Amino acid sequence: MEALVQEKKVSSIGVSDLDHQLLEALCLKAQVQPSSCQVNLASCCVIPPDLTTFASENNIQLLTHNDPTDILPLGPFQDALGASVRGPGTAQWAPRWILRYSAIIKNRGIIKSKGYVVKAERAAAHY
Repeated sequence: MEALVQEKKVSSIGVSDLDHQLLEALCLKAQVQPSSCQVNLASCCVIPPDLTTFASENNIQLLTHNDPTDILPLGPFQDALGASVRGPGTAQWAPRWILRYSAIIKNRGIIKSKGYVVKAERAAAHY
């Protein structure tokens, strides 16, 4: 994602569900700083003051979301995979990470498109 920002193909990147320590560690290592950090409302009712201070000092916008912690559980993932892929073996696949994206029209705040990218891996076959 950092390369896409550096190539000016993406205008900004953000993160979610990081506490103050993780966000600070990321900022120390990242070539491109996140412009936003989303905090799950289920994990806290009030954003921790240390996170608020760090975000403010580093020009990181704090946002909230209420997504479930497991966006794509194994069962529904395998059901969706089985519905779109022919042949046996879909039970061997599991999602490893999920990226949610939104493309917003600059200066208008209108969502042009949004979706998910999923990385899945197949368990090694046992012979």
